[in-house]
Amino acid sequence: PRGTGSISGKINYTGAFSGEVHVYALGLTKTPFTSAHFTWGAGDTYSLDGLFGGDYIVVAFMDLNDNQLPDLNEPMGAFQEELELGEGEQITDVDITLFDLDMFEGSISGSVYYDGIQTGDLHVIAAGLALTPFNNVLVDGQTGAFTIPNLSNGDYHLFAYLDTDGNGDYDLGEPFSESYLDKVHLEWGTDTTGIDLYVVDRGSSVI
Repeated sequence: PRGTGSISGKINYTGAFSGEVHVYALGLTKTPFTSAHFTWGAGDTYSLDGLFGGDYIVVAFMDLNDNQLPDLNEPMGAFQEELELGEGEQITDVDITLFDLDMFEGSISGSVYYDGIQTGDLHVIAAGLALTPFNNVLVDGQTGAFTIPNLSNGDYHLFAYLDTDGNGDYDLGEPFSESYLDKVHLEWGTDTTGIDLYVVDRGSSVI
């Protein structure tokens, strides 16, 4: 069965790429996943039809490599609020702007502190509930400063660690910061500064 509601709007994009644009409605309803597709350049509007009433999140991306999946280097965007669709309702003008990675202007910066002997590079990872979900940067070895650029708006967890074996990844037992339990909220185009992360050695207690 299909509902009689719909969500429609326009996709905005300032870049010159061409390709198929995919628009998805993710619903907490009897239509949990619905999509619409069009070729960028041949059109710029979409309509998600056959929806039951419920709450929806609408996201979109441009598929540059034709693999039908959103990749980190592809333009993507989302409508900035959850939509409440009534039974049989038609919601229009749900416009979405696609952003390239270098169009994201937010950043998080601060300092990492470690009291031990630094036997490798310090890393900071920003894991985001956002359009830029994963970023890994090196900390300045002299000052301990770090900056994570090109971030979209959203919530991020920061995780710092000392890469003692030099393999570029965190391994169990390497010194790390427990501040990843905290959440950093970032608005569109803003710079969050003054974040202090303290890297500590693994504890010696045993359970």
